[in-house]
Amino acid sequence: MSTLHHLPSEGQIAKQIRQIFFPLGIHCPKCRRRYDYKIQGRYFCKKCRLKFSKKRCTPFAHSKLSEKQLWFLLSAWLAQLSPQDTRGITGLSYPTIHRWFVRFSKLLPDFSPVLGGTVEVDEAFIGKKKYDNQTVVLGAIARDSGQITVRAVLSREQGDSGRLILDHVRPASLICTDANPNYDHLPEFFGYGHEVCNHGMGPLWTDQPG
Repeated sequence: MSTLHHLPSEGQIAKQIRQIFFPLGIHCPKCRRRYDYKIQGRYFCKKCRLKFSKKRCTPFAHSKLSEKQLWFLLSAWLAQLSPQDTRGITGLSYPTIHRWFVRFSKLLPDFSPVLGGTVEVDEAFIGKKKYDNQTVVLGAIARDSGQITVRAVLSREQGDSGRLILDHVRPASLICTDANPNYDHLPEFFGYGHEVCNHGMGPLWTDQPG
C-alpha cells in the first residue's frame, strides 16, 4: 500500500498553514483589517465586529474536518495516492475523499490552451461508480494543432460540457462530439459549428448553422 513518507504533528501542521496562508498575519475575511484579539480560540475584528476562525481565511472554510485531516487529504492528493490508500491514512469515507480531491484540482490555476479550428470533445470516466469514487473528465483536442485541454467535472450535464467549450474553444470553431444530446445547443446558442461523429472513424452527419 502506498503511504506518505512523513505525517507531521498537529503543531507542525498549524505552523505550516500559518506560513503558507498568513505570512503577513491573520486579517479579517470581511474587511481585510488585521484582527484585534482572540476570544476562546476565535479571532475578533473591532471594525466590523466579526468573530472568525483561522480556517475561514483559507480554501478550507466551512469544512467540518480538522486541520490535520485536511492536511493529510491534501498531502495524499499531491502524492497521487488512491482513494483506498487515502482512506487508510485519514479514516475518511470515499465520498468525502472524492469530493475533496475534486476541490483541490479546482484550486489549481488553469493553464489550458484556447483551441480553434476543428475540435473534438469527449468524456471519460475515471474510477468505479459502484465504489462511489468515479470522476467524469471532459477533454477537447484540436485536430490541426494537437493541443488538448481536460477538466474534471461533477457530471456529463449540459452546463459542465458547455463551460469547458466556452472557456477553451474559440467562437465559430467546429465542435465534433458523440451523439450526446447535451451538445445539441452549441450552434443555436453559442454559434459553434457542430458535427456528430464516431471519434475513431470520423463524422456521421453535419449539423452546422446555415
